[in-house]
Amino acid sequence: MDPFVDDGSVDDSAESRLTQKDANSRGATSRGMHVNKRFTFNEVNSVRASGSKIVCCDFSSDGKLLASGGHDKKAVLWHPDTLKQKTALEEHSSLITDVRFSPSMARLATSSFDKSVRVWDADNPGYSFQTFTGHSAPAMSLDFHPNKEDLICSCDSYGEIRYWGINNGSCTRVFKVKFFIYYYMCISTGDWGL
Repeated sequence: MDPFVDDGSVDDSAESRLTQKDANSRGATSRGMHVNKRFTFNEVNSVRASGSKIVCCDFSSDGKLLASGGHDKKAVLWHPDTLKQKTALEEHSSLITDVRFSPSMARLATSSFDKSVRVWDADNPGYSFQTFTGHSAPAMSLDFHPNKEDLICSCDSYGEIRYWGINNGSCTRVFKVKFFIYYYMCISTGDWGL
């Protein structure tokens, strides 16, 4: 790939390829859509969030908080305008694999290698108000349901997905994704069946 130029934009040949590829992937033609041929990458701000690796981050839906998590076993809430730390959430016993804000409420969920999922009140995050356990492998990712405020799901490294009811504190559904099981078996045995 062609190098970036000093003004932060991509040189014309790379820009042209990227713009054309993007237009083609959306089904755009020279007849149907005007394609912007200039774009720049600008760093808005940065902060060193931790001395350890950071592996995940998420903005709250109102944009007033940023959460980060990683190898230091804590999730950190930041004020994105000032990049000042609001608080650190430190109840997990192993690295944080994902952080996610609810789209409709002041809630934050965290997943961890400790096989747990925790839910926090983002406005008052002194301690997690809900802890879910049951995964037999590290909980790798999670998300809130977009329409049901009470429901989150998490996925572990064995391909098991769990639905959790936040209000009643229980697992409401469990299922396995077979591809992940096959992939994990191939990695652990080195046999890809090819």
